[in-house]
Amino acid sequence: MKRKMKALLSLIISFIIALTQVPPVLAFAVEPQAGVKVINSEVLANTIKDLEAVKVEGYTEESIANFKKALADAKEVQKASSPSEDTIVKAYETLKTSVRSLVITGDYSDKNSPGLVSSFGWDGDKHAPIAYIDGSYKLRDRSNLIVRFGVTNVETKIKWYNHSEYLPCFVNEYNKDQLDIKLESFADKVNLNGNDFEVAYSRYTVTNKSNIAKLLPVVSPELIPLNEAASDKFVINPGETVVRDYAIAADRFGKDYAWPSDAEIAAAGSYDTHFTNMRNYWDTKLSSIAQIEKLPNKSLINAYKAGYIYTHIVKDGKNVNVGENGYDKIYDHDTIGIVATLFTLGDFSEAKDLLGTLPAKLQFDDAKWKYSWPFAIYLRKTGDIEYIKEKFDVIKTNTHKIEEDRIDNGKGIIKQTYAIDSTGHWTIDNWSALFGLLSYRYICEQLGEKEELQWAKAQYDDLLKVVNNTLSDTMKKYSLNYIPVSMVEPNDFNRCEDPRDANWASMFLFGRWAWDGYLFNGSQEGVSFEKIDDTYAYGFNRLKDLLEPYNFGGYPHGIYSSAYNAGYGSAALVGEKYRDAGIKAYEFMINKSMSGPFGWWEGINYPKESSLWNIPHAPGGGGSNQHMWGQSVNTKVLFDSLIAEKIDGKIILGRGIPTEWLAKGEEIKVSNYGIGNNKHTGFSMVSEGKNIKVSMLQDTPENTISIEMPFLKNNIASVTSGTINNEKGIVEISKDTKEVTITLKNEAAKEQPSQTIQVPVLNKVEQKEKSVNVSWSGVKNAEGYVVEYKTDNYKINKVDVKDATNSSISLDKLYPEVNYEFKVYAYSGNVESKRSNAINFKVTLPKLVEGGSIDMKINDPEAIVDLTKEGTLDWVRYGKTQSTKVERKANTKNYINFDVLQKNAIAVLKDSKVNFIWQDGTEEVESSNSIYGLVFNGEDKTLNGLGDGWLITAPADTKERVLRIYTSVYKSKASIMAYLSDNSADIKVDAIENKTTSQYKVFEIRYKAKNDGQTLYVKSHVDEKYATSGNHTLLAATLQGEAPVIIPEEEKPTNPENPGNVEENKPENPSNNGGNQTENNGNKDNNKVENLPKTGSSSYNALLIVAILTVLTGAVMLSSTKRKKKLK
Repeated sequence: MKRKMKALLSLIISFIIALTQVPPVLAFAVEPQAGVKVINSEVLANTIKDLEAVKVEGYTEESIANFKKALADAKEVQKASSPSEDTIVKAYETLKTSVRSLVITGDYSDKNSPGLVSSFGWDGDKHAPIAYIDGSYKLRDRSNLIVRFGVTNVETKIKWYNHSEYLPCFVNEYNKDQLDIKLESFADKVNLNGNDFEVAYSRYTVTNKSNIAKLLPVVSPELIPLNEAASDKFVINPGETVVRDYAIAADRFGKDYAWPSDAEIAAAGSYDTHFTNMRNYWDTKLSSIAQIEKLPNKSLINAYKAGYIYTHIVKDGKNVNVGENGYDKIYDHDTIGIVATLFTLGDFSEAKDLLGTLPAKLQFDDAKWKYSWPFAIYLRKTGDIEYIKEKFDVIKTNTHKIEEDRIDNGKGIIKQTYAIDSTGHWTIDNWSALFGLLSYRYICEQLGEKEELQWAKAQYDDLLKVVNNTLSDTMKKYSLNYIPVSMVEPNDFNRCEDPRDANWASMFLFGRWAWDGYLFNGSQEGVSFEKIDDTYAYGFNRLKDLLEPYNFGGYPHGIYSSAYNAGYGSAALVGEKYRDAGIKAYEFMINKSMSGPFGWWEGINYPKESSLWNIPHAPGGGGSNQHMWGQSVNTKVLFDSLIAEKIDGKIILGRGIPTEWLAKGEEIKVSNYGIGNNKHTGFSMVSEGKNIKVSMLQDTPENTISIEMPFLKNNIASVTSGTINNEKGIVEISKDTKEVTITLKNEAAKEQPSQTIQVPVLNKVEQKEKSVNVSWSGVKNAEGYVVEYKTDNYKINKVDVKDATNSSISLDKLYPEVNYEFKVYAYSGNVESKRSNAINFKVTLPKLVEGGSIDMKINDPEAIVDLTKEGTLDWVRYGKTQSTKVERKANTKNYINFDVLQKNAIAVLKDSKVNFIWQDGTEEVESSNSIYGLVFNGEDKTLNGLGDGWLITAPADTKERVLRIYTSVYKSKASIMAYLSDNSADIKVDAIENKTTSQYKVFEIRYKAKNDGQTLYVKSHVDEKYATSGNHTLLAATLQGEAPVIIPEEEKPTNPENPGNVEENKPENPSNNGGNQTENNGNKDNNKVENLPKTGSSSYNALLIVAILTVLTGAVMLSSTKRKKKLK
């Protein structure tokens, strides 16, 4: 009977609600709606009084006029003798609507700081709200509605952080017009009428710090009030604090059913109710994965927690996407990496669904080769062999692509790919293939697939041998002491010529073979393994004075840093010198390069002091922010640095722990870390100074435990259990050991003492028969020395000479008649001295002899030049706008080569008067319309910015050839100088000049040398500029004649009577060039069709320079427009 009465009562209430249109309180609510205000004449009078007391300004004239009219009308109602209740309510509601409809002027942060952006939301939503630093957020499922909070043109620094330090509730705090603003916004999943909705909740706290009453900031009218202040509070008095709560339906999880009513959302619960639900949901998910409970740097704990939550928010249903405000889709190798990290953390709640979302048609080659990786982790952690058997055929098919994708009929290195947004034989691809074979090998072992196991082993051994041999040949050929990003050329020959291009370390992260291959028990040998530390040293040395320590650089859409920065330290874990690089690089990211709370753009822009956030940060970047592949690799290297399990069950502790984390009083604790067969382990590490106490937690592992902090090397006095390898710094204990105390010889300090090395003195640079000799005075405690030499351009060439105090640089590494600056510095470990004094030096030509000839003519170019027809031996087309900035003749050696001598940026000309066509190109086989070129401004964009521009080389011998160079000037004068390496003909110099507009010319150089095996050099120089935008260009070059005779280096004639031109400078502190390239705007107008195009008139992009400089051997350039990948 009670049930029937209750049902009848509910029906009556629902009927009354429907008739009166009162918000459904009991009928639909979890809890009653708070703060419903009764409107009467007193309320109206008080509201009028409050609004009359404030100055309403900063809004559009129209909306202010509407407000004033509503206020005047309300006052008329107030004056009436006995207005009806309906009249009072109507006047009040009209007045309230006019206030809520005030339209503020000025810009919100999505306009003036669009790069400071992030997203909050719910697990698996489709379109998470895009959040901005001022608290605004965009709802893409609501036709890109942007929710506003009524404060524009914020000039004070803004606090922006996660509630509780990691939750997906963003807190924004700032001050405007003496109002202290605090916004807190999050999302909860709410089921209404049987449908799931993501509802955004915002708490808006305002405190009036002035001595006058003020109008409360007006929020977007679409926001639904949840308390009385949000509904009916308009004015804030001096010293008063007002808290307003709002909600708005944000997303429908990819469905298209109708949105709920405002009343239904208001009745579905308060801000606090949903905040509690949100917190409980995410804390529960976090409790199921590996836990970092204590670290000396707590921000790293919050970073991995926030990153894990963001991963599930960015995920669309079961699709593991990369971002929300960009890359909002699956990218196969991204997804593989993200899923691998989730499995490493022990999150298998959706494992089969996530593995099932890997695209059937893979997008990137390396995803095929590494396809087995997440399946192997899943098998190791869960023991679910039956599921892997179901998926084995597709795993097998993808892994066998490795053999198909090897050149030389499956016996060579991996084919050319676009792996780092440039075409080439990339080391990352070969490492990816090697690692994929290791993870596949493990699966075959566990499944008993003997034939496939033998195939995987044989492929791995053979490919590793070929990779090491190829890299060794390349390193020997070019005298490299590092692993190049390309298997076949130095980094200076491709996009990594810019030291800031993080792809110099691409194989260390995305190749996965170094550290993760080690975890899969791969045999690691040869230069691929032995040169890991040297490659880190090479990369960090190049970045010295350009970027901060532990910043690996970025990409064209954000050259400062990247979302993968910490992940690049992964391979360092198998090395010795830089094992803490992953953690240190993650700390750098948190301290310097965030563009949202624990969020990073894929490519990150340089910091900007005027940017709004109140912490050191990056104001924006490219790709997406948050970027979940980046977030995942950073999380993984953090955990790997603390604890990792090899596939044989061996546990590795502390491999990447920084020394200062072992200082007295510090503590590290990790728990619930997933290991083989559904077990979980953990450890605590407490420092008592010289004693480090290590305790094992939870399940017993299958194999031994190896404690390997870098600070243990040659520093272990004794242990209470286990065996010691002092040289390697390893304490190995049995799997059953629960506690061990390690006594150190020397205890760690919280702040490591700074080391300094004396500056060496550069004594002499002199030219010898076949080389330039550099000598300096050695200094104490130096492990080695690096010689730097550079032309006037920003590129610095470096030679690591180890512990010698002199170096010989082959003449074929230097250009004759070009000014160089030499310096040297000392290093010991990661510490470097300042740069030495500089010596300016020019390699001189041999004594003039007869026998060769140079004839230079200047002609007007044809309107259309057929490069194929003219360049019978070779041709090069400069300044293409496709992914490569150069096109050249196919099926020939790169006889024409190119380098940049100027310091400043070069840009792309897009409206050349001369159209170049061809039918035998390398990348673009045919072209009937190519009107591009490279623009050179000299030293800078001032009238005094003169200097060298470009340098072209071509082979020379006793046979005559013709080199034609197409160039132009714009409001400038440029000279062209041609000379032979054996100096067997007079140097020829001629010039092109136009003071008012542009002029195009072709320099025809007919030449031959006295001796075989020589080189023709053609150098440009900006002599005069008649406008700051004055410049000259390089458009194309062609070469005619027979192929040159190849002469061994030792047989080339030389002239020993040729001392170098030496000028020594006083010691000085080196200037910080920084690698930054000044933007070259050109300041040129668009031209009408009938007018002569101005040289260099185009849009300029300083980041294109990096790409252009890599033309030296015709290598493929980097793209500033396509998706970076990481592969960047």
